[in-house]
Amino acid sequence: MESPLQQQLNSKGSKAKCRNENSISAAKNTDEKRWAAPAIQYLLGKMTADNLLKLATDNDKMTEARAYIGINLLLSGKTEAALPHLRWVVENGNKNFHEYRFAKSALERAGK
Repeated sequence: MESPLQQQLNSKGSKAKCRNENSISAAKNTDEKRWAAPAIQYLLGKMTADNLLKLATDNDKMTEARAYIGINLLLSGKTEAALPHLRWVVENGNKNFHEYRFAKSALERAGK
């Protein structure tokens, strides 16, 4: 079963699908010891949100983990479930990260 992110990317046409397949291939070859590996595994639907959060051992990783969880929940149509994660990023996350700006923008659009 595809994750919500995969479904979104695959619905964008053949060019996006090709990029998505290349990204998935690269993700599968990601060194498991690097932080990117669990984040990618979560986005591919191969890891739970709870497990991703357990692996987020510092504020930077938690910023990314909560943002990715929020993004995934938004793409799944679970806005209310996404809000606490996005709020955490805005209130506690690293303000220099792209994920912070995304979370802030998503909350503003949701009027929350």
